[in-house]
Amino acid sequence: MVQNYQTEAPGLTLSTAMQEAARCLLCEDAPCSKACPAHTDPARFIRSLRFRNVKGAAEVIRENNALGAVCARVCPTERYCELACPRG
Repeated sequence: MVQNYQTEAPGLTLSTAMQEAARCLLCEDAPCSKACPAHTDPARFIRSLRFRNVKGAAEVIRENNALGAVCARVCPTERYCELACPRG
């Protein structure tokens, strides 16, 4: 019996992630960060990516979340940070 563990959707490529980050409005009050249940700072993460600071983006995630990669896969972002975003 062969099991396929490739059921999760692949992550974004670096190019696609930077394109998505370019859509950020760079809000001063960052409602996405206020809405994050893990208290990670999505606004700082996105800002770092937007300005091509990939290492800085990774550091933002690691500051308070040792399991950032896992959280990225399981967090229902459409109910938290994306819902809070004024860009809609």
